[in-house]
Amino acid sequence: MKILNESKIMYLLLITTLLCSVFGLRSLSFVLMVVTVPIFVSWALSHRNFRYRIQAFIYFVVIIIIEIAGFAALYEREGIVCEGSLIKDAYTSFYFSVVTWTTLGFGDCVPTSHIRHWAALQAILGYVMMAIFTALILNFLGGRIPAKSDWES
Repeated sequence: MKILNESKIMYLLLITTLLCSVFGLRSLSFVLMVVTVPIFVSWALSHRNFRYRIQAFIYFVVIIIIEIAGFAALYEREGIVCEGSLIKDAYTSFYFSVVTWTTLGFGDCVPTSHIRHWAALQAILGYVMMAIFTALILNFLGGRIPAKSDWES
């Protein structure tokens, strides 16, 4: 029963973060992500049940999508500079958000001077969340990979 309660808390945090992001409460959304991710990672890595590992994986993918979309909305509202002109386009903002989150940094678009700190923050979050995402994948596969002693027989 304890796992069920933890699961409900995780979904409540996820929905709250999503609503804050949608309604433009970006600072609160960011704080919720910072609080939610460590709680989520400890929750996800502590369960060996396959069902909860899949649930954790899906939850984390949704967190990543919320983060990328939230920053894309910020870039669309404030604008980014592409090829010398200020652009406030949803598609270009989403593209820039993905490129920044993955820390590719193509350089074809750059943030305006007053939102550079947000782009830097998103790049740092991208590094951290990609590492956590890799840990979750390895945890997910942990139940599927046979032990070394099984290979030697």
